[in-house]
Amino acid sequence: MSSLYGLVLAGGQSSRMGRNKALLEWQEKPLFLAMADKLAAAGADPVLISGNNQITARQPGRTVTDRLPGRGPLSGIHAALSKIPNDDCFLTRLLAVPVDMPLLSTELLKYLADRSRQHQSPCHFQDFALPFCLPVTACLRERVEWAIHSPDRKDYSIRRLLRYLDSRAVPLPAQDQETLFINTNTPEEWHACQTFARSQSTNKPKNIHKECSQQQRDPMAHKQASEFIPLHIAVLTVSDTRTEDNDTSGRLLVDQLKSEGHLLAEKAIVKDDIYKIREVLSRWIAANTVQAVLITGGTGFSGRDSTPEAVLPLFDKEVDGYGELFRQLSYEQIGTSTIQSRTVAGFANGTVIFVMPGSNNACKTAWEGIIKEQLDSRHRPCNFVEQLKNVEPVKAVSQ
Repeated sequence: MSSLYGLVLAGGQSSRMGRNKALLEWQEKPLFLAMADKLAAAGADPVLISGNNQITARQPGRTVTDRLPGRGPLSGIHAALSKIPNDDCFLTRLLAVPVDMPLLSTELLKYLADRSRQHQSPCHFQDFALPFCLPVTACLRERVEWAIHSPDRKDYSIRRLLRYLDSRAVPLPAQDQETLFINTNTPEEWHACQTFARSQSTNKPKNIHKECSQQQRDPMAHKQASEFIPLHIAVLTVSDTRTEDNDTSGRLLVDQLKSEGHLLAEKAIVKDDIYKIREVLSRWIAANTVQAVLITGGTGFSGRDSTPEAVLPLFDKEVDGYGELFRQLSYEQIGTSTIQSRTVAGFANGTVIFVMPGSNNACKTAWEGIIKEQLDSRHRPCNFVEQLKNVEPVKAVSQ
């Protein structure tokens, strides 16, 4: 007889919320219990809850404590698997939900569990890593055990786990249901979810995406319920005249990356010379201390502008869409003059390199409009973080 275990992933740090999300009140009970009730209504029995001491004290019989914390949802999955009996016949399945998706419906969870049972395969909804329903097989246990002990933080990714298991991406059964997958990572998002839930109960639907966008949330760029991964980023200014005293664009990029929680691996200024640029960039590409490089300057058409010529031969793969999108964003600011912005980007040895013009405004456009999200491990439907090499632990540069 098949069995369905439920799991509420409630072990996150809730740093942006300012308090433990799992203990927020949702429909007159703590959120972690409300999510557990959804799983039970979808047919899961028993329902486990991965969490910290605050949750364990309230539900000692149902909670599992992360044995290896700091690895995002993978820690909770790892802990839950230790409580589930061995069964490699696709009869036992694990239906997992993040604690911070209060709008998920019982019907959606049951639908996902039914698809996993019918196909006898791991399943998740298209474009969303969570919730998922996975057969509890030896393959799953071995992969989770390997990933959680990996020194590479990219291996903690739930999306990477699902790809390894060849999880089936199930389309949503109805239109507009992606509204139900909103994460409550901030007080503003929590308020928007509460407002939406009240509107549903009074038959006055509201657009929760609009609610969240009013709190500076982009409805087309949802954040995964995963831990932020700080990257080691180097900044290179290409200029014949700039020094550390007047390198305003380089300092802007340093400030921006640090404000997002990343680490400055190194900063340099080089003359606008193809071989001097390649000398520094090649060293960073080869190093195990740099995952991303931001280059500003040398992208125009003057005789000395040679940054694209310097970096293009070093790419293993070019990111064509970067230059296209940058010029689209820049066109709104400077009109047709944007055609003189020869911005390029690409990958080399697991290092992503972004080239942008030397003006402060161009750097701000590139960072805020493109780069910031693509270097954020929580951004979906995709980002570049999982493509980057592992780094050796180094002390960040003070700038």
